[in-house]
Amino acid sequence: MTETRRRQLDKALVKYKNLPTLKRGYIKEVREALDMSAQQLSARVGITPASLNELQHNEVKGTITLNSLRRVAEAMDCQLVYAIVPNESLVALIERKARAIALKITEENARTMALEDQAVTDETSERMIRLLTQQVMDSWARKIWDWNDS
Repeated sequence: MTETRRRQLDKALVKYKNLPTLKRGYIKEVREALDMSAQQLSARVGITPASLNELQHNEVKGTITLNSLRRVAEAMDCQLVYAIVPNESLVALIERKARAIALKITEENARTMALEDQAVTDETSERMIRLLTQQVMDSWARKIWDWNDS
């Protein structure tokens, strides 16, 4: 994926970053906010009230299917919004991973150089880490997730 596309996706996903988690579930909360009874919603979905109750329970447990959520949302004249939202920007995630790889490589090189009495300054080391981080991001993008940074 290009850097531009990654930034576009970051921008699109940011609006979903702070969606509330509703303890009673979205189905029940939205249904009640619409002043719609369980009987009314179940009729609109074409299921029994007991089945709707089960769907509400499954949503709270996290076992409801996306298809079921979509059907219920449509019956309330709503839409289901489904997204995987990273904890930080995609760009920052990749940069953090690339920097971890760069740090590991430079630490190994620094140990070898120190043994040979060729230690570098912290400033030089940081410059090398920044350059290597960029190189990792530019050249190894698809391989960074294979790297064990532990």
